[in-house]
Amino acid sequence: MDYSLPAVFGAGLLTFASPCVLPLAPVYLSLLGGTSVTDLKAGRAPRGRLVAAGSAFAAGLSSVFVVLGMAASAAGRLVATHRMSLMLVGGVVTALFALRFLGLFRPRLVESERRPLLDRLGARAGLVGAFAFGVAFGVGWTPCIGPVLGAVLTYTAAQGASPLQGAMYLGAYAAGLSLPLVAAAAAAPW
Repeated sequence: MDYSLPAVFGAGLLTFASPCVLPLAPVYLSLLGGTSVTDLKAGRAPRGRLVAAGSAFAAGLSSVFVVLGMAASAAGRLVATHRMSLMLVGGVVTALFALRFLGLFRPRLVESERRPLLDRLGARAGLVGAFAFGVAFGVGWTPCIGPVLGAVLTYTAAQGASPLQGAMYLGAYAAGLSLPLVAAAAAAPW
């Protein structure tokens, strides 16, 4: 895989087009715009509010990914100095995942889901709510986002990139993922 910034941006675009993200675009837009999917389809959604909320959502999502990129690059430097210890911990974690997969180990922490305060976000929350919704989406990304995002994070960590480079890689990925949503918000009334 090519890890240039345009390639990482393209991976973000492809992630948006994935079957786990693209079908949810109307739902995100209606939630962010404080309107229904029916109003979106009928062109009754205020375009300015949709673009502003979509941009705030994108900023929240991007902020999570940029921080992840910075953390991955910092962790990559740490990993290099403690490689053997981390390999041992990684082996134990892999064994625990295998036991979980086989149904022999079922920790409550892994079996539960948390969405603190997410149900309180609605149209009334405005741009702050849209930003928080983007952060929540970024923190709890779907399985469709995970493989590509994981590859970019792993590459960033393995290269020993600076935190700025890590932020640039994940910022490019987040821009590719977010740009179509903002464009859809601008086009929704049509």
